Amino acid sequence: MHLIVMIGAQHAARAALAAYLAGLAQARGHSVTLLDNCDTPLHLAGVPRVRLAGGCVCCGLAEALIPAVWRL
Repeated sequence: MHLIVMIGAQHAARAALAAYLAGLAQARGHSVTLLDNCDTPLHLAGVPRVRLAGGCVCCGLAEALIPAVWRL
């Protein structure tokens, strides 16, 4: 399993990078799921998304992130 984390980018740049990386991974036969906790959720065509609401992953969502990754 590969996990790619993107932080701090503006929404348009983050969406473009996520779409590019998801496309590369799918072209190589990998399964892709977007775990998203952004204020403005990302929607990528053909990529399932799991919304992690409730704040920062390193502070408030740390307990939710690990189980979400293992469920995938």
